[in-house]
Amino acid sequence: MRKLFKLFLYFVSVVITIVAFTSIIIAVFYSDNIKQSVVRSIQSNLNSKANLSDLELTLWEHFPYASVKFNDFLVYEEEGFNNDTLLYAKEAFCDFNFLDIISKKYTINRIYIWKGVVNVKYDKENNPNYSIFKTDNSDNKKILIKQVVLINTRVIYSKLVNNTTINWNVSEAVIKLNEKKITVNAEIFSNQLFIGKMDYVNNKKCSFWGELTIAEDTLHIHNSRVLIEDVLATVSGSIIQNNKVDLNIIGEKQQLNTIISHMPEKFNKICAPFIAEAGFDCNATIKGIISKTSNPFFNMDFKISNGAFEIKKVPFILTHINATGNINNGKNANFQSTVIKFHDFNAKPKNGNLAGNFTITNLNNYFLSAKLTSVWDLSEVNHYFEDSPFFDLTGRLTATTNYKGNLSFDKKNSDYFIDAQHNSEINFLNVNFKYLNSPLNFNISSANCSLNNDIINIRNSSLNISESDFAFTGELESFIPYVLQKTNKIYVRGDLISSKMLFNELMTIKDISKGESTSSLPKWISVDINSYITDFRFDNFNASNINGKIQYNNQVLKGVDLIANSLEGHLHAGFILTEPTKNYLVLKADLEFDKINIRKSFESFQNFNQDFIHQNELNGVGTAELDIEAHWKPSFIFNDKKLKIKSH
Repeated sequence: MRKLFKLFLYFVSVVITIVAFTSIIIAVFYSDNIKQSVVRSIQSNLNSKANLSDLELTLWEHFPYASVKFNDFLVYEEEGFNNDTLLYAKEAFCDFNFLDIISKKYTINRIYIWKGVVNVKYDKENNPNYSIFKTDNSDNKKILIKQVVLINTRVIYSKLVNNTTINWNVSEAVIKLNEKKITVNAEIFSNQLFIGKMDYVNNKKCSFWGELTIAEDTLHIHNSRVLIEDVLATVSGSIIQNNKVDLNIIGEKQQLNTIISHMPEKFNKICAPFIAEAGFDCNATIKGIISKTSNPFFNMDFKISNGAFEIKKVPFILTHINATGNINNGKNANFQSTVIKFHDFNAKPKNGNLAGNFTITNLNNYFLSAKLTSVWDLSEVNHYFEDSPFFDLTGRLTATTNYKGNLSFDKKNSDYFIDAQHNSEINFLNVNFKYLNSPLNFNISSANCSLNNDIINIRNSSLNISESDFAFTGELESFIPYVLQKTNKIYVRGDLISSKMLFNELMTIKDISKGESTSSLPKWISVDINSYITDFRFDNFNASNINGKIQYNNQVLKGVDLIANSLEGHLHAGFILTEPTKNYLVLKADLEFDKINIRKSFESFQNFNQDFIHQNELNGVGTAELDIEAHWKPSFIFNDKKLKIKSH
């Protein structure tokens, strides 16, 4: 074993000695020839000026290669431009194989650029500034380069025809040349990649690993990988004549929020109102001509998995988002013609679910077309509308919705929603809420309805306002615009059935306000309903089986052709309640009593606010026709001095 080790050391020593001896011979006998040959080869292949004066031969700096080192290496651009720099390097090396030097082949194995600048330009006629090489391809003049290495080098590219500007800092790039095959491994920092009117890669760290081939005027890209910050994609396809592209881009297992953060600034502004996170897979194609006036066609199929979405200005949050879809920039290849389609969309709001398909068009002014089914926890929905008059909303809503209208992620969305075309089938279950500062509890135990734009058609419903209960069928118009504070009034039309109505309690609705002084009769509602009330109570007055029409509009309440059982007899009545001045009420009523208990009537109406005749002084049954005018002062204080009664 020791003998084998000694033999190995002897062999290494011989090799080192031979290399050292060879290096001395090359340095002594070949140095000037090598430098002169390299300079002649470069100059004989260039049509432009070059600074090649400060050079030296180094055998160890890039070992195992021998190198010709140029200090302040400089090559000027082609004539016809501004005589600017095409290529500069603080240090440039031409690396040779030792054996090639001895055989005087001088094939350049590697060009090494350190602290350089590469400046590529195209003028208005699309002529490049780098056509500096002579067309004589004879073997004695031809330069063979196997590899180019760029270290800490700035690359600048500008093309006026399609308004393209590239400004990159290359920390390290290795470019291997094998006839028409090129392999690239590069680490860069993109200061700017401006195409047309958009900076696509601004202030981003990027990496590229790929294989390229050149055929005439076409650059082919073969399954190359591009990493922009932490977004990885595989790119293949071709670039023809520097402005026509046909590319395929594949991204797998990427993060959507990362992709959005590294998108161009204009896209970032579009996405600024919301936060989106998800696993993201895509397969995209880019085809067409890139110019100042046109963009290539972009088409991408994508898949979103386990995502989350949040609107920043509104507490709207979706989780567990899964979907497939497609994005393309449309026939005009711009934001306005862009179409984003989501298929098999499924997401979860808090304690609910949202599913369906939808399409977003025109990224300059979003337009949404959607077919969705949803289940909502109304305690969550209650937070979506900051100015809603409904508080402490709880319960459950299920809906099937068709929607066509503009979309926004700010306060404009309420206006867009009102102007949109939409219809829904909606069911409410166990809904409870407060309205403004009303002391009443509102409960909808169930309701089945349809929404067509701003009209809600209620097929059946069961609701309570504190102790009063109602079953309503009919229409609510402008309810949603009212909730969104885009109109001042709700219109109610239909049939109302109640087994118990406590009118004293319901009259407290007149006290609803937002802090300012209000009228006694509300301004925010208009009513035209047919009523069927089994048990009606107001102070000491009770009535049963009330049947008739109730109308209310512009602070005028009307009862038309009302029939009821009351005071142990029958009642037929009509009335008008108005508010001629603020908080002052006037009631005018025509009453027909048939076989009523007179003592009971005095008891119910508190002796009609007089003390000349008392209820215990009367008895019997009466039939009467009464015309009554009664007044109430603010705070619902009865004005007995203005009571007028005409009777027959």
